Amino acid sequence: MLTLFDGLRDVTIWSVALRMTLAVVCGGVIGIEREYKRRPAGFRTHILICLGAAMTTAPSQYLYLVLGQYTDMARLGAQVVAGIGFIGAGTIIVTRRQRVKGLTTAAGLWAAAIIGLALGGGARFRAMFEENSWAADYYKNAADTEQLLGLGAGMGTTLLESGGLRFEMLDAVFDGQKAMVELRLTVLDPDLLERLQEQNPSFGETEILLENSRDVGAWGYSSAPWTEAYPEEEAQAGQYSLVFSINDEILNAGGSCGIRLQDLVLYEYGSGAETLLPGEWTLFLTLRPTKVLRLEPDAVCRVNGVDWILDGVTLSPLALGLTFHREDRDGRYSRWSPCRDLSLRLKNGEILDIKGSAFVGSSNAEVEARIEFPVPLDLDQAESLRVCGVDIPLHE
Repeated sequence: MLTLFDGLRDVTIWSVALRMTLAVVCGGVIGIEREYKRRPAGFRTHILICLGAAMTTAPSQYLYLVLGQYTDMARLGAQVVAGIGFIGAGTIIVTRRQRVKGLTTAAGLWAAAIIGLALGGGARFRAMFEENSWAADYYKNAADTEQLLGLGAGMGTTLLESGGLRFEMLDAVFDGQKAMVELRLTVLDPDLLERLQEQNPSFGETEILLENSRDVGAWGYSSAPWTEAYPEEEAQAGQYSLVFSINDEILNAGGSCGIRLQDLVLYEYGSGAETLLPGEWTLFLTLRPTKVLRLEPDAVCRVNGVDWILDGVTLSPLALGLTFHREDRDGRYSRWSPCRDLSLRLKNGEILDIKGSAFVGSSNAEVEARIEFPVPLDLDQAESLRVCGVDIPLHE
């Protein structure tokens, strides 16, 4: 997908030069019309703003991708969006006849800045997935990390500091079924940091909050010292990487949500949890609705002498969801996991056993399974899904 633009996302002399050239061209196209009408901000002004916006993201990319030093690549871009408002305001005037002039010019300046940012951005989660060389080598042509650039979630809270802790939201993606969020936690209190020398920080409760309901569910997360998660990056003492993986049908419609963390605790063997720092921290983000492949095969899978009906298949780049039921609910007990017999047939004829993290909830009458892939999959390359020996076509 969009492999033509892969070179533009690299940080090389030629890719940066090409992006800056595109910024000049795009800014100039907007500015020509303003110059023709002799407006205050014309051809050169729009070029400079678009070029400056594109250049704003380049240093952050260089520090992170080339030098291996941490920097929030979105922070400088956010300041461009805010700062361009001052320049735009300077072009708007009210004449003696109470006529407003300059609105179009101001809008053009804003658009030029946004185009510049679009030519300069990158993605953190893409780099994280590409470091998993085993997964990329196993799935080969079926893997596609580039699509994450179009699955970014809006980060409503980029920085939260309270009670001796600082949270920075570094990246967030949502594929219509699964959301992934990375936070950087910095412990600012020296006494707390000393207590956490032997283990990573933990929180008493973790909840996902939606606009229409509170406490959607508790979800786990991975926690690691920053120097272990990113040994190539410099970090100060007391910094940790927190990566949340949220896979729930209630998120499918997208919208605003929050991650609420409550009470920093210390778990000690034999004595349970000790609350080190009581408190509540909530970070907000916006999940953009994304198209997900949903099928209702109504196929019969016979397992251990029992017929299970495959009611639904939900497939997205990061996850696969399956739901089953059996009609003879009063029949003999039969609990099983559908994750043991799953494979994907590609359009080139290759068959891959599906590997990933599996989660199964089952009763004697119903089974629900979710598999999270270790690398984003290119669904355009998939032809069919095999579940317990039954082939399910994925495209008409």
